[in-house]
Amino acid sequence: MENNFILDLIACLQKGESRKQLDSDIKNIEKTLNMLRLTGIFAKGETKKELNAYIKQLSNQLSTIKLKAKIDSKNVKSEVDKALNSVSFKDIDALNIDENKTKLKVKKIIADTK
Repeated sequence: MENNFILDLIACLQKGESRKQLDSDIKNIEKTLNMLRLTGIFAKGETKKELNAYIKQLSNQLSTIKLKAKIDSKNVKSEVDKALNSVSFKDIDALNIDENKTKLKVKKIIADTK
């Protein structure tokens, strides 16, 4: 009985330190648990088939996401025109690029986006 009293007394005196130590121990255990890999073996083939079917169903649901995008062709044309207008002949000559072919390609790209 006297031993229990001493343990209780020490525990009350070191309550803050004990709490910090417990918190630290819990964090270490959580880190260890996050690193564990769980592997299971199913006794019946039906369970495996059911799980694979469920995984396939979830995969199908994930792959049916569709996106819609609206292209503001006026804004695209305006930005392309600004970019083309800012290019100087010196830039074109330095790169050995035929200006007329480049403009035709850009116009074709713009027409394809419409």
